[in-house]
Amino acid sequence: MPAGGQQTFAATVSGNSIAVNWTLSCQSAVAGACGSITTAGVYTAPASPPPGGNVSITATAQDNSVPPAGAVVTVQFSNGTLKGQYAFSLAGQNAGVSYLAAGSIAFDGNGNITGGTEDINSGGVSSVTISSGTYHIGTDGRGNASVVTSGGTVNWQFVAINHSHVFVIRFDSGIPSASGTMDLQDASQFTSAGFTGSYALNLSGANASNKPGSLAVAGALTSTGLNVIGSGVLDVNNAGAPSTGLSLSGTYSAPSAAGRGTMILAGAIGTQNFAYYIVDATHVKAIETDAATQLAGDLFKQPVGPFSNASFKGGFVFAFLGSTSGGAFGEGGAITLDGSGNVTSGTMDLNKNGNPQSGLAVSGTYNVVDVTTGRATASLLVGGTTLQFALYPQSNGALSVVEIDTSNTVAGRALPQPPASFAGGSLVGDYGLNLSGTDFTTNPGEEDIVGHAVPNGGSAIGGNPSDPSLVDISDNGLLAPAAKLASGAGGYSVGSSGRGSVTLTTDSSKFSTGNFSFYIADTNNVLFLETDGNRVLVGIMQKQF
Repeated sequence: MPAGGQQTFAATVSGNSIAVNWTLSCQSAVAGACGSITTAGVYTAPASPPPGGNVSITATAQDNSVPPAGAVVTVQFSNGTLKGQYAFSLAGQNAGVSYLAAGSIAFDGNGNITGGTEDINSGGVSSVTISSGTYHIGTDGRGNASVVTSGGTVNWQFVAINHSHVFVIRFDSGIPSASGTMDLQDASQFTSAGFTGSYALNLSGANASNKPGSLAVAGALTSTGLNVIGSGVLDVNNAGAPSTGLSLSGTYSAPSAAGRGTMILAGAIGTQNFAYYIVDATHVKAIETDAATQLAGDLFKQPVGPFSNASFKGGFVFAFLGSTSGGAFGEGGAITLDGSGNVTSGTMDLNKNGNPQSGLAVSGTYNVVDVTTGRATASLLVGGTTLQFALYPQSNGALSVVEIDTSNTVAGRALPQPPASFAGGSLVGDYGLNLSGTDFTTNPGEEDIVGHAVPNGGSAIGGNPSDPSLVDISDNGLLAPAAKLASGAGGYSVGSSGRGSVTLTTDSSKFSTGNFSFYIADTNNVLFLETDGNRVLVGIMQKQF
């Protein structure tokens, strides 16, 4: 059955209908994950396939005159997976200039886009209205959308992780090319009170040079629900020139019916204007609306303080994309913090403009310097070089991170890694994949990849001949739809720390082969960093069901 579809079931004995009670079961305890069924037997499939994809429907005779009987429904992705209002954000390049976009878009569950709004910052700022459009989703979760805006029609390729979360890339011949996410919005939070409390933020983009990746920011702020940002702190890396522990304050407007509001941040780095889009009570997307600089990213609620070194404990994995003095830069790894200020173990991989360094040992220390915001500084010895970072805790267990030294300009989220010993068998099933960064070979410039990946426990990534893994590629505006994805000879290897390696291949010249290190946060979330001279790509693979 298609996600969101309906089917009527009947229960009979010797051809005669009987009164029954209907029940549903699937591999999820989340309310609504199996769908719903009425007393008349009308079953409505969930908007996302449940784990394993199957739902068992059981009819039990009300008089217990016969044994229970049942049927199994296999739920597949469909247009019904996307239904409601979604906040989205995209980051990439337009003719070598940073391209950022964020907005809100509405899908009707039947293949139609019914409206929305979008802010764009790329060497200039614009705001457009989304008036209409169409979309289609295949059974593997891959889909496409034609989005009609007041500035023209743009095309997207995407892969749904579930009803609430989607990976997206721009898919137009020429330029720009960009990657990002869509997240289902909770309209009940579209009030000033919906943006209340302490948030950790991550923002990346470009400084006045418009060079992608030249500006990276992490920090924390507190909004009062009275349209006031009362206090906050920022760490900024402007093309290798860090400014740390900067105070800030500001104001914000109440959100519109699209969840969009405006925000002004004022502090030691000057006054900056943003549009923000509420996702839910814990998550907000933001984009700068100043022409001089471009920043975009996410704000996530913070846990309740005060904070100490003990607030930072356990394993974390990360893969960041930014810049270094030589050009594009990628940084990934897995580290363990002991809760007492020490980095007890870790491995990092670096790719400096196509010059990779792999398997670098990590040691170091960290220290919470602000008990209110949780701001911590970390000094990591990475393969003989000391790198400095600022860290901020998020309520989901992740960390907002920015590098604050003169070596590299990167910011992003480090995902928590629960105690576990990983192996190839940790990765099995259907995943959505998104990779983005810079290509140096085929058509130099921004490259973005989105699609479906099927690791099978260690020997291969790529599905099977009758049902291959497919990805969509935009290589600086040269498009390759439905390229077949596979892993190279030997499949993939995974160490007990969750760090692994794989060679990914496709049947398209836009991305023929690439060597990657990857970092398993858990069986649902895997981060990637390309470690060869062809490209600097980073990305994420998330389990669909």
